[in-house]
Amino acid sequence: MKVRAFIMGAILSCLIVPWAHAAPAIEFGDDSSRWANDGECDDPRFSGPGAASKMLEADRFHDASDCGRLYQRGEIQLNSGESVDERATRSSTLTRIVIDGIDFGDDSGDYSLDDECDDPRFSGPGSAELLIEPDRFRDASDCSALYQRGQVQRVADTHGAVRVVQNGQAQRGQLTDSIYPDRYRYQGSAGATLVADLQAADFDTYLTLVTPSGVRLSNDDYNDDQNHSRLKLALTETGEYQVEVAGYYSSASGAYLLKLAQITTVADNDYEGALDSDDAVSDKGEFVDTYTFEGQSGQFVSIELGSDAFDTFLVLRSPDGSVEFNDEAECSYENCQSTYYYNSVIERELSLPGTYTVRIMSFAPGETGAYHLHVVQSDMSH
Repeated sequence: MKVRAFIMGAILSCLIVPWAHAAPAIEFGDDSSRWANDGECDDPRFSGPGAASKMLEADRFHDASDCGRLYQRGEIQLNSGESVDERATRSSTLTRIVIDGIDFGDDSGDYSLDDECDDPRFSGPGSAELLIEPDRFRDASDCSALYQRGQVQRVADTHGAVRVVQNGQAQRGQLTDSIYPDRYRYQGSAGATLVADLQAADFDTYLTLVTPSGVRLSNDDYNDDQNHSRLKLALTETGEYQVEVAGYYSSASGAYLLKLAQITTVADNDYEGALDSDDAVSDKGEFVDTYTFEGQSGQFVSIELGSDAFDTFLVLRSPDGSVEFNDEAECSYENCQSTYYYNSVIERELSLPGTYTVRIMSFAPGETGAYHLHVVQSDMSH
């Protein structure tokens, strides 16, 4: 059995405005990919050492923050087969539309361009029957056209002032009407990393973070938990960030707990390994590699496992013997066919000091091959 220890170290009647991005020469899109903000570029238009090993067409234009950051660092480049005309055509659906001072957003929603308004901020005979939070600001062409014809109108916002949330603060709230989310203001500084965490017992949570320049980043089900949403973001702008607490469906209501904290990296370790026949074997027949690290109470840990050779399975054992695991093997997109993401991720705030054990396994017995393990330990501000 291989056991390794981690070492601590490191208009205007009608105005159309393009979204702002880190590198204006390239339209990076948005962060609606399931794999957004994972430190890799998942957009198949790009290649290089910072690009993900598995690419899906569904992620084109949908991993903006990762790809923009890596592009600026020179770790990815735009593939030569991507023509200027194709990029311009595709990026037109990501154009922001503003009419009569109303920001309609863009057309990045799954139900955009279907001749119904799917944005839950609007109502009327032109609205879709079922309105969901992910379509907020993401059906601009339909909603703006229907608005101009008088078939939808914006629902009045009755929620009043935006509340202030401080770094390290836990905010308890009561969502009463998800047509308009509960909103909080947070003062962020460029260079920091922010973790926003939302949990509720009575509704399917949906968490959104709006940057000072207006870019919207959202998370629905964190680790496939409908009652838990989380965003981790490396802040590139200094200014006021807005946090929106909502439910996936417009009828959502109930109590919730929102936490925001900046984190500072204290250890950042990458490991290359391989499962093979010399490894320990689990009781179900999977080969196992084992790693350990010393954790402190209140630390935030991010553990990412990836492989092109086998379907990964990641296990974290705490000092008290409790176990957490993650698979996330198969992608959830339509038209995915037989393409798999061989990635597993565990992110959590540590509750106990002591030795934590990470087990690298395959989902099915007997699988072997190389893998990459990335472990980041961070101190959280409280």
